[in-house]
Amino acid sequence: MAAKTSLEQEGTLYELERLQERAERRSAKYEADKREKAELRDLQSKVEQLRARRDELRERLKNGPHEILQEFSKLDESSRRDYSAALKQNVLTAARLFRKRKLADLCDIYRLMGISVVSQQAKRTCFRCETFFNARYYEPYYLEVELKDNNLKIHKHTVPYFIPVDAISQQYLNTDIKRFLMIICEQLNAFVVRREQVCLCQEQHGDKLEGEISCSPSHDFVQLKLKAAEGQANGTVIKLTYKGLTSMRPSHVDIVTEEKSASALRRLQGKRKLFEDLYLHQAFAEAFNEEFEA
Repeated sequence: MAAKTSLEQEGTLYELERLQERAERRSAKYEADKREKAELRDLQSKVEQLRARRDELRERLKNGPHEILQEFSKLDESSRRDYSAALKQNVLTAARLFRKRKLADLCDIYRLMGISVVSQQAKRTCFRCETFFNARYYEPYYLEVELKDNNLKIHKHTVPYFIPVDAISQQYLNTDIKRFLMIICEQLNAFVVRREQVCLCQEQHGDKLEGEISCSPSHDFVQLKLKAAEGQANGTVIKLTYKGLTSMRPSHVDIVTEEKSASALRRLQGKRKLFEDLYLHQAFAEAFNEEFEA
């Protein structure tokens, strides 16, 4: 009798567990369906918003300045005269907007080239020259040009003193301002590239160098000295000379070492070529890392 009661209780508990599992599965399915419906509603709402945005853009394109001017240009003289004052005003507004967009596009192009217009006043325009190296922008420099007595003059600038702004402006500012800005920007960027090569070399290989790398203000001359190797009284000295302010790699490399054997001189020739062909920090790694790791 007791055994029968025990079996009945076990059967009842088993049935309850099955019912509970079924209820939990249905509850989970209900919640999943609920989430799916909510996500579907969100997606439908986004689709409707995108369609509305598409229709708005289509309408703007249809009535944009380019389309208005294009339609007006197709008309003959008599049809243009028949235009109402409101339609003529639309054409004038479209012409202004079109010119403004063209100027904005031109500014964007110059910005990508490293030159952009920062501000404009009645007779003054401030240009911004970007500098960049190794996929990164560095500090910008500014030149403010002033129209005075029908001639352009440099009002003020933040260009370093070793770049001959006055000489370049006398040669190009009033004859070819684009050329003037390109030369200034090229020299500024080359200076930043040379400077950052030195910084990277000091940062990456400072433990192999004796003291700080020495440079001229424009970084067109660079000298670094390696720590003395075992058995040497003095470390190797490397001198880099850059030809002109637009150079990013040295035109002349001088490596002074105590080693005088034929094999050592051949190795030096290969290292000299590395410094001529690669950036300073890259050339140093290729030329000397193995020696210090050995």
